[in-house]
Amino acid sequence: MLDFIWGLIGLSVKVLAVALAINILILILKGGRETMRDVRETILMAFKVGIEKLQLWLSRKYRGS
Repeated sequence: MLDFIWGLIGLSVKVLAVALAINILILILKGGRETMRDVRETILMAFKVGIEKLQLWLSRKYRGS
């Protein structure tokens, strides 16, 4: 289970890095408040996806037992 959590954390970091790079590029091109809000929303979305994947994995694991 610990390996799964570390894998999930690693995946989340990669997703965040890509999302932040794209959003920073947009921020540089657009310049404005909206992009900073988009960066925050992207980070929150990545965390939500990670949490949902963990919940799904745990429910599958314990439902099968």
